[in-house]
Amino acid sequence: MTAGNSSEVTVRVRRSHAPGRITLRVSGLSKGLAVSVLVLGDNQERGKLTVSSDLLVVPGKYEADLSAELSASETGLPQIIPARLVVTVVAPKPGTVTVKNTLDLKMSYIPPGEFSMGAGEGEVEDRVAFRNERLRHRVRITRPFLMSSHEITVGQFRQFVSASGFRVGGNGKGWDARKGYSQRSEFNWANIGWNLPDDYPAVNITHLEALEFCKWLSKKEGVVYDLPTEAEWEYACRAGTTTRYSFGDDPAQVRMHAWYALNPTRGIRDNGPQKVGGKKANAWGLFDMHGNVQEWCKDGLRAYPDRELAEPLDDPAGPLQGLGKRALRGGCVWDDKPEDCRSARRAEASQDTREPYLGFRVVRRLEPLPAR
Repeated sequence: MTAGNSSEVTVRVRRSHAPGRITLRVSGLSKGLAVSVLVLGDNQERGKLTVSSDLLVVPGKYEADLSAELSASETGLPQIIPARLVVTVVAPKPGTVTVKNTLDLKMSYIPPGEFSMGAGEGEVEDRVAFRNERLRHRVRITRPFLMSSHEITVGQFRQFVSASGFRVGGNGKGWDARKGYSQRSEFNWANIGWNLPDDYPAVNITHLEALEFCKWLSKKEGVVYDLPTEAEWEYACRAGTTTRYSFGDDPAQVRMHAWYALNPTRGIRDNGPQKVGGKKANAWGLFDMHGNVQEWCKDGLRAYPDRELAEPLDDPAGPLQGLGKRALRGGCVWDDKPEDCRSARRAEASQDTREPYLGFRVVRRLEPLPAR
């Protein structure tokens, strides 16, 4: 069965004595798996158990004790017949999955796997790659995870602020009718010179505030939400590709997949953040990875290897501690050109940076929240 779904198991019990009600129960099943209780009536020998699996269950083979209890026997006492139930859980296919959560977040399942991280030779030869995008190297993502299909929206961030009481700083940046692009005390995650609708990405959010959002959602849901590492972000963005973009190498196609500086043209508000999900998703169901607002990653920029490696790097991450800079990924609607929207493109900013082009999306770890 596929993680996150349910399946029916046919059970047959051969009777050799007097009829009676048979109750089948399962015990010792791994967390995240559940099995219904099955009751067989008089003379009934066959029935179906429903086995369900949470997305938190790691693919593999699981066994549990199955007991069949006969309500009446020759001795007048219940008769228990032990057996074993074996359940095999397989990973979902990459892409959007149905997950219940407080914020109605749409999530995409990201499988483990290997990919080539960094700019390809063609990008280097065409001089569109930055020095920090080299040397391309193999990376292995060892654990599956879920990633929000869209950037966190104004409406979702508003729910966090309202429910948690967290005070988000102001003094952000935006567009002033007289001064143009400027910093003002009233500019914040929902106001960049105009009020952003609920289905637009929340911006003017610092790295530390994005982490607070993740902590709040983790506590509320009982599972681990986090910012993606840079490696996880690029792996998910590429969705199995090695080209400049998740859809190929042609920059003329960027306009169908991303908001960037050249495609919103009607007015200054149209040149700011756009409604999430307005362009095509990549093969794994992720929208706006190549452009709308830039997105915070959990870690800082790490130095790429200066020579070819014999083995892939497992789950690499840059600096995670201290108040240094953190990585930014994805294209930006304000001033990025198509070459700035490539999968390998890297940037960074201080953790307290607050900009109207800077937002975030979250990942959900497929592991339980640590006990406190």
